[in-house]
Amino acid sequence: MPRHRLHTLIAVLVLAAAWIMSPGTGLELAPPGHLSPWQELANVRSQRADGKTLFLDCQDFAVWFDPATRNPALVAHKLREHRWRNRSERPHWHRESQLPPELQVHSEEYESSGYDRGHLAPMADMDAPESEAATFTLANAIPQEPTFNRGAWSALEREVRDLVAAQTRGRSDQALVFTGPVYDPDRPARFLPDSRVRIPDGCFKVLALQGNDESVDAVRVWLYWADADEAECDASVRSLAELRLVTGVELDLPMLQAGK
Repeated sequence: MPRHRLHTLIAVLVLAAAWIMSPGTGLELAPPGHLSPWQELANVRSQRADGKTLFLDCQDFAVWFDPATRNPALVAHKLREHRWRNRSERPHWHRESQLPPELQVHSEEYESSGYDRGHLAPMADMDAPESEAATFTLANAIPQEPTFNRGAWSALEREVRDLVAAQTRGRSDQALVFTGPVYDPDRPARFLPDSRVRIPDGCFKVLALQGNDESVDAVRVWLYWADADEAECDASVRSLAELRLVTGVELDLPMLQAGK
């Protein structure tokens, strides 16, 4: 089955005994000598030749921003069962002030493009108005087709929340969620009209359930191809190592030997 025709992947559920991440390679925008705890989570490479990303610490979530695509290469956030509440209105999208002006994405770049501004760290996963508003930085968005963003992708976000609620109920456990775009190397690059914002060919999401002792109890990986038939499923990506080959994102969990 051609990889670019695939829509849904629910690939792997494996057990782990430890939570160990490689140091991040993103360029630090924090003060000299300061290392955000988020930067311990992942190695993330840019699509550009030098492979460098810009790291943005947004407190309740973190972004590894790719200057080559003007998109986040990875977004990480924590998720707890008690975070969900009723919401009355949506904040407005805004430029990311941590980025240099020449890399900031403008909301107007999406207007009349036919694409949604698709959250990677969802507003619905946050538990305070200021956290919700923070997710509307355009550094936390990628172009998504409206039917995909509001259909399969929205359903996946709900599924992740349901999984966390079911598996952490009554405990203080939390989940770490990693989300990012996928670009098919066999396709020509596509961009928003009159913009340098690249249109991804799909998205991935990794859910790691973390116990009281900060060990990882389970990891699950999804990979969605945005333009495939809903019934089609790919079984070719079954580990974090294979996900790294497709996306350039390295989540190094050494105890997950069965998935490597």
